[in-house]
Amino acid sequence: QSTQKVNTRESCCSDSSEDDEQNDKWIVYEHIVATSVSIGEQVNESDEVILNETHSIKKESSLDTETFEDEILRDVGLDNIKKEVLQMLKTDGPRNTIHYMNDNASMWKHATVKIAVAGKSSVGKSAFINAIRNVKSTDDGSAEEGLGDTTLVVQEYKHPKNKEIIYCDLPGYGTVIMTRETFLEKVNLLEYDLFFIFIDPVPTEDDQWLIEQLRKADKEFCFVKAKLDQDMKNLKRMGMTAENALAKIKKPIVDATKTMPTIHGDVNIFLISNTNFSIGEMVKLVSFIKAKVPKLKFEAIAFCLSSFAKEVIEMKYETLQKRISPLALSLSLSDDSMLNVVRAENELGLYYDVFGLDIALNQQPPNLRHPFSPDCIGTLLNSLCDEPLGVLTKMVPIYSTVVAYRSFKKFFKQLLDELKDDCLTVHKYAISKRQKELSLPKC
Repeated sequence: QSTQKVNTRESCCSDSSEDDEQNDKWIVYEHIVATSVSIGEQVNESDEVILNETHSIKKESSLDTETFEDEILRDVGLDNIKKEVLQMLKTDGPRNTIHYMNDNASMWKHATVKIAVAGKSSVGKSAFINAIRNVKSTDDGSAEEGLGDTTLVVQEYKHPKNKEIIYCDLPGYGTVIMTRETFLEKVNLLEYDLFFIFIDPVPTEDDQWLIEQLRKADKEFCFVKAKLDQDMKNLKRMGMTAENALAKIKKPIVDATKTMPTIHGDVNIFLISNTNFSIGEMVKLVSFIKAKVPKLKFEAIAFCLSSFAKEVIEMKYETLQKRISPLALSLSLSDDSMLNVVRAENELGLYYDVFGLDIALNQQPPNLRHPFSPDCIGTLLNSLCDEPLGVLTKMVPIYSTVVAYRSFKKFFKQLLDELKDDCLTVHKYAISKRQKELSLPKC
């Protein structure tokens, strides 16, 4: 095979007018062939095609735009940024393209989300705001529970993991102190992304009035009934099944909304438990949020949600998966290995954080693929550094870039799959542990 390629070299050189340049390229080519033979490897047809592409590389460029363009166009993971990436590669070069993709990948951190939590007092608003932020009632910054309406202004509660995600407890409306007119003066409806109207047991006339205002402001809303765990216990004592209990609780709410002239067609109603998101319709509420807010804002919300259900874990996985191709492209274009290690380490940290796997070893269930520890992170980074580039890929820039791109994608995809499995293991372990605690006899 090596002899055949050397003969091809002679014919190519005889036809070329730039013998010196061709000789330099064929020296590299022969060195690759010799190296591949010495380590017992074969240069297959796809390798041959890639190597032949080097004949058209300009000396000042380390990137074959035609070959890389094909690779980018085939990558569905780049979604709607393909055109921008290709244009920047051609006009601004790899370095500016890397900056663009890195900025694009971190935009979710700066996406402000404001969700309004409305309703009369004692309907579970404060408990929900604490639960959705994974904050205990005794923690600093928690919403005070069980005290009714204690304020006449909007109370903002930022998520501990992302200060740009804000849940806003709106003051009660339709009271002697907080009239409807006063409410509209104090609350700017236009600044919120979504409205959760908490009810118990059914919507009131004041809720109907608020919906009229939201319709005028073109704002999305839904009804939320909390305290599902209490309702279920009461109905269970009456001998009712869980499925029938949900239908019984929701029916009067649906009937009440049908009498509201401002509601046309079906309305979104979610039954939840603030003490246990795994029961009821919290997953459906998250899906509602996903459908109603821009993708970037949902990305920020999803990254901060606790992994309380398989469906939520899958949403997190799908959101993280969309980051892989831009990250792989950025890493493959960069020639700064130290900076690449930092970027990779930050991405690994994000995966652990989003899946809720960044917990102490003594709190983790057994049999996790990648238990969270400095040693585990170091091992993953070492395997990443060794994974993409072998002897061949270090010698020809185009081959290096294309193969690195594919290899980085493969590495992060496999790791993400394995961390999702770990997250599901933790979720299953938590459910089992909770069931055991509930089954223990009380003292």
